[in-house]
Amino acid sequence: MDYALVQKTYFERFLVLVFVCYLIFKIFNKKTLLNPKNAIPSKQEFILKHNKKLDLIARICMVTYVLYSVPYVIFPALQDIPYVAKDKYNIIQCKTISHDNVGDMSKIREIEVVDINSGNKLYLKVNYTPIQENQYFTIVYLPHLKIGKIIDEKAQ
Repeated sequence: MDYALVQKTYFERFLVLVFVCYLIFKIFNKKTLLNPKNAIPSKQEFILKHNKKLDLIARICMVTYVLYSVPYVIFPALQDIPYVAKDKYNIIQCKTISHDNVGDMSKIREIEVVDINSGNKLYLKVNYTPIQENQYFTIVYLPHLKIGKIIDEKAQ
């Protein structure tokens, strides 16, 4: 498994967790989020006039971010901790259906594969390698985060 990719992913998820905790604190804080004294002078009057509406909009945006990030970003990372701790990953023999065409800008690539044994479709993020459609691979991946590493390429 690509430990650098796992460490990077967990570091990113940890930063999101810290940011979510900060947002939760700010959401339930009694103070208004926008202070007119900190705004540029031409906008201070506008902020004073519409402070409650702007505060409500900001809190709604923060709640939306928290409600999205907890189940889709933080929980999958928490669910995969036992797999990382035991160094036990899922192994799949698969065939690619599609892939992204990012190029050299990204070190990871999103691919859609179908399991040869069960026929299930998966979307995975794997280490950057030249990937074509209908190639056969053996991939080691984390089941909830859906990140992995191509460990074997088979020509068929």
